[in-house]
Amino acid sequence: MTMRFAILGASLILFGFGCAAAPDQQADAPEDVSPPLDLLVRNEAMRMIAGMTSHRAQLSEALTARLARQFGSEMPRIVRAFGVERLPTFRVNMLRTDDRAVMDTCREQSIVIERVPNVPHAFTVKNKTERELLESSLCQDGYIYLQGLTSMIPPLVLNLVPGETVLDLCAAPGSKTSQLAALMENQGEIVAVE
Repeated sequence: MTMRFAILGASLILFGFGCAAAPDQQADAPEDVSPPLDLLVRNEAMRMIAGMTSHRAQLSEALTARLARQFGSEMPRIVRAFGVERLPTFRVNMLRTDDRAVMDTCREQSIVIERVPNVPHAFTVKNKTERELLESSLCQDGYIYLQGLTSMIPPLVLNLVPGETVLDLCAAPGSKTSQLAALMENQGEIVAVE
């Protein structure tokens, strides 16, 4: 029996920003940002945060200071991303249906969707909130699963096949775990622990 290990937790937390360095590249990064730049970047970020109204944009001073130390002059761009409202995303539950059936139902229910490039069975919703989607028959009947894009990537990287055994050590709330089951076509074993 072949065993493979992977960490599926928050390893892709900065996926959407395009600025996370690989572990071997981080050694070349400066240990700390010089105080004048740190102060300048932090002040600019705090001004941006003060102008934002979204609850998602309420970042603590400790977090902005950490972002300034870690990313230096890139930090304001990262902070701006916190203020951008994220469109709902979902993946099709391939154990219950397929992409075509979900796309047809979305069209019938006037749900405007767009396929996410390079992420199988993933869609962005253009005209509904997460709450509206949770109340839809697609979600209620288990045909779609609301899930953030960064959470969909780690199970895909594993390239699982039916019959494998997976130990998921970061299982709550179950998004990646249920995606693993779908990728393995419900054949195999998943030990899910939080």
